[in-house]
Amino acid sequence: MADTLVEIRSCCGEGLCPHAELSRLSDPDDPVEQRVEEAGRSVACTCPTLDQDRLRACFGRLFDIDGDCRLFRRFQSAYHAERERLAE
Repeated sequence: MADTLVEIRSCCGEGLCPHAELSRLSDPDDPVEQRVEEAGRSVACTCPTLDQDRLRACFGRLFDIDGDCRLFRRFQSAYHAERERLAE
């Protein structure tokens, strides 16, 4: 994933294609876990007020993976850690 944060406004209700944004900034050599965590941090910067249900829906929309997947926990952890970092 690029060093800059991905602008993932689609989770905030704006009509962008999240897959296109992620693909544009993804490094194909990055492990999927790293891409998931980077997306979680990016969503925290762009959509910092998502509740648990909306965060799960955002994950599903970005990755087309069920929110019960273990990767969701990585996404969620990265999201909350970035929110806390930004609040400091």
